[in-house]
Amino acid sequence: MEEINLQDDFTGFINLFISSSKWAITEFYSALGTNDLREAYDRLNLKREDTINGIFYSFHGNGIFLKLKSMTIDIDFLPNYSLGGFDASRLSTFYEENFTISSDYDYRIFEKKLKELEQNGVIKKFKGKNLYVFT
Repeated sequence: MEEINLQDDFTGFINLFISSSKWAITEFYSALGTNDLREAYDRLNLKREDTINGIFYSFHGNGIFLKLKSMTIDIDFLPNYSLGGFDASRLSTFYEENFTISSDYDYRIFEKKLKELEQNGVIKKFKGKNLYVFT
């Protein structure tokens, strides 16, 4: 695992989370043999939590937790199962599960940085969700 400096490039870290979400869900869809979760749920009779082709998944609320060989990620979907949303909880979990944690790490940095980005107009709350998206 690598170390990442959250102070220097927080928007870069968010972009890494989003691209990692897309990669992880693409891997999951590949394991399912479809990119339509509704179809997979019906056709494969997916359980709420299971492992398929080496990928552990756990559905929750409006999202999914995935554990792949090289990554652990918790994703909340935007409408129509689209990706790109994030919040302090998902970002901190992604950081804690996948990177070397620096000695001065404090999970509250995620809330602080998101508020700063929102105040600067870089991100906004997605309508009807507790997730942020880039403006």
